[in-house]
Amino acid sequence: MFFSATARDYATVEKGVLTLLIPEVAGALFPLRADTREQPLFIGLNDASELLCRIVLPEGFTRLPVAPAPMRWALPNGLGTLDYAVQTGTREDGRLEVTITRTIRRCSGGVEPHLYPALLECNRRMTHPSVRTMVAE
Repeated sequence: MFFSATARDYATVEKGVLTLLIPEVAGALFPLRADTREQPLFIGLNDASELLCRIVLPEGFTRLPVAPAPMRWALPNGLGTLDYAVQTGTREDGRLEVTITRTIRRCSGGVEPHLYPALLECNRRMTHPSVRTMVAE
């Protein structure tokens, strides 16, 4: 998936602090519809996806007091992997660049009811604001 956006659609600057809500990088990993489960669940997902998000900050913003943290997970019960890489660098023009690469590999499988909370936790972590919020000064 490729797209570009201008900062005014996703960011605000107030008193020299830029707050950016990064589009598309956060989202639920599993299609769950309830908070609890009494019966086993079969998840029929065999897919892989990679999303690359490159953010070039405006001139003058050189510090990131808040940025998404990288993470690498083996999903519960062999249902796949998640790799969420975050890299920061300085471009030749001196502007700060942040690159986020989210790679998800999901596999089909069964989940017993006692493992259902682990799936909910995966979804909670990947939809948490910390996964898509960046603050620059």
